[in-house]
Amino acid sequence: MAPDPVSQPSEPLSYRSAQGRWVLASMILGSSVAGIDSTVVAVALPAIGRNLHAGFQDLQWTVTGYTLTLASLILLAGWLSDRWGRRRVFLAGLIWFTLASVLCAAAPGIGWLIAARAVCRP
Repeated sequence: MAPDPVSQPSEPLSYRSAQGRWVLASMILGSSVAGIDSTVVAVALPAIGRNLHAGFQDLQWTVTGYTLTLASLILLAGWLSDRWGRRRVFLAGLIWFTLASVLCAAAPGIGWLIAARAVCRP
């Protein structure tokens, strides 16, 4: 199957241009979201355990569910990016991540938190 013309730029993007610097900055900041999320959750695990009355295994699943989902969707995201365009998939992923973060913040219990982190992360 021929690549989608939308995902193929007509000419290479120079990182010396203003547009190239914006693309680079957006990618760095967007990619940092996963690392920041993992760090924040690791620091907050004791408070999560207290507030949601969660045991050690529940807290492990809070972290592991997110990691498994992220690792399993990386290849799919690459394929979708090649098919539908990198920008479109990147923005969809950021929107999905934001909505999932809202679900995590609103989780009434540890089961909901685990589900929101595992199912709703791109």
